[in-house]
Amino acid sequence: MATETRALMCLNCQKKVNVEVKINRDKKSLESDHLQSAAGRSCSLLDLICDAEVPSDAPICKECSDQLLVDMDQQLKLLEDDCAAYRQLIDFLKEKHSNADIASYKQTLRNLKDEERALKAQYDQLCQEEAHLDAELIEKKAALEEKTEEEASRWRQFRDNHRRLLDLDEKTRNCDAELRYASEQHRRLSNTNALELVFNIWVDPADGIIGEINGFRLGRLPDRLVDWPEINAAWGQLVLLLDVR
Repeated sequence: MATETRALMCLNCQKKVNVEVKINRDKKSLESDHLQSAAGRSCSLLDLICDAEVPSDAPICKECSDQLLVDMDQQLKLLEDDCAAYRQLIDFLKEKHSNADIASYKQTLRNLKDEERALKAQYDQLCQEEAHLDAELIEKKAALEEKTEEEASRWRQFRDNHRRLLDLDEKTRNCDAELRYASEQHRRLSNTNALELVFNIWVDPADGIIGEINGFRLGRLPDRLVDWPEINAAWGQLVLLLDVR
């Protein structure tokens, strides 16, 4: 089977790489295979190399190949360190729990699961009770707001009634005062003789025995002369008094 040297591009650094390939198909088919192997691959360089069947499927230069080997060695060392750490942890756990009662642990696990289910059921019940209490609280708040508004309305009504009561009380006191004044005036008028007020009859102490009516003397004495017009006026008042009575 014939071979030929082809100039391909390094998949990593894009340098030209001379690769010898076997010619078992025509040139057009080889170019098509190379395009299919390089195109449409968005995986890592290591995956491309591992999936390649022939060197032409994943051409890579010597420098990139050496660097790839170094990276693989480092990654392998890290994996070996991780495996050693895991083995050490497994050995430690085996040594620590060598005498452990697996059945007891399983029973404890089942008990914990049962307790978890019971707690979850209790939690669900508490959630339902909380929802019920929230609804009841909302209802109570609405009732409280209604009662508060009713109380405010009652208070306003009480305030208005109290104001009217004060007004009526003031009017009552005024009426009582007027009634007492009128009663006192009535009592005074009842005890007052109108004739005595109109026809004031009395004796002047200076004259001694001469009577007077409304300031007019009813007679005269030898030593105290009174004009006849005054005497006539006095007797006229006396006649009027007798007529009124």
